[in-house]
Amino acid sequence: MREETEDKCLAYSPKKRYTDGELKETKSLLVEDVFLLQILDRPSRDNLLKRKKETTGASNRQLSRVLKIGRDVLDKVK
Repeated sequence: MREETEDKCLAYSPKKRYTDGELKETKSLLVEDVFLLQILDRPSRDNLLKRKKETTGASNRQLSRVLKIGRDVLDKVK
């Protein structure tokens, strides 16, 4: 019973929640210019957005507000 295991089935890891203002100021989200996202080719833009989603853990809706890009674009990024 007292044996240590590496099971993580019930482990709790809280997520960091950001307000829109905090999300704009985070270093992981800094994009020189939001206009840059609109002029990048699709694969480059998708890679950039994928990294931003993974590092911040923010929802697509919140990222679309902060980055001023359509939510459907973020939904298509896998």
